[in-house]
Amino acid sequence: RSVSSALLIGDLNDIFDLARETPARSGIGDSLDDLQFSGHAEVSFSLEQPIALDVSKDDIYVSADTTLSNIDLNIASLDLSVESIVGRLVYDDEGLRSSDISANFWGNELAASISTEPESGILVSLNSEIEMERLKSWIDDPLIANLDGSFQFESELSIPLAQQPKVFQLRSNSQGISTNLPAPLGKAADAIRPFEL
Repeated sequence: RSVSSALLIGDLNDIFDLARETPARSGIGDSLDDLQFSGHAEVSFSLEQPIALDVSKDDIYVSADTTLSNIDLNIASLDLSVESIVGRLVYDDEGLRSSDISANFWGNELAASISTEPESGILVSLNSEIEMERLKSWIDDPLIANLDGSFQFESELSIPLAQQPKVFQLRSNSQGISTNLPAPLGKAADAIRPFEL
């Protein structure tokens, strides 16, 4: 078997562009095509394959490991930006994964983890706080137009490996949100009421 290793240093978006053109693409599909990164990164790559004329993509092992520091991410299809990303990101035969990412999302601290499920794609789990005014400016939905305050949330962004729509789900106990709507729709900020978007 042949084993090659390299350290790539440069803009993270350029490095992801390279990964999109390697055998790693079979493990990530089109899932990362509309993610735009900015910021400097150092990525350790390893490529292992048999020494043979006919090599199947299943016989090629690709891995990458990077520590992110002050990276920004824009997800164009969702009109979302995440700033100052810090953490370790790994790609190997289990897919793209991370368990300890922190960042800034709409002015608040965010904690995130990433995993890859063979059938469903890349799953990004997020925890943060959000102000209703920010949410209203992102989603034009009359259901949230009368809500005020801020709240803690858990959310999941599902990024399919094939060309399918991304799915963003947000859940909260809505503590911190208030509204002056008439009963039974009215809510005090300290009341707990499940909220899902």
